[in-house]
Amino acid sequence: MERTTVVNAVSKQSAGHRGIFTASFRGVYYIRFTAGVYNNNSYNIGLNLYKNRHHLLHLGENSIDGIAKHVSSGVTMKLVAGDQVYTKLPANYLVYDDSLFCTSFSGFLIFRM
Repeated sequence: MERTTVVNAVSKQSAGHRGIFTASFRGVYYIRFTAGVYNNNSYNIGLNLYKNRHHLLHLGENSIDGIAKHVSSGVTMKLVAGDQVYTKLPANYLVYDDSLFCTSFSGFLIFRM
């Protein structure tokens, strides 16, 4: 999923323009992602989380009632240097993006192993 804006890419761990987080060290990381949608009458809201091309989980809501929706989740996971974590938009799903950053993705190292 291409990101339209990078708010802050503090280290080389984030290829923010592509929305890919790459672990620099072996350790435990916290990954957080959130999505929003407004005035939607056609698509579900949601994102899939991947690690190294492997689907880890789906976060979403199946509803096309036109009401504003938000979904958010965070996970802790053990990564080794070079592991990549990212989100993808599933088919028939929609997320909203604007200057208020309703859809975001971030990660950081909790401790090295």
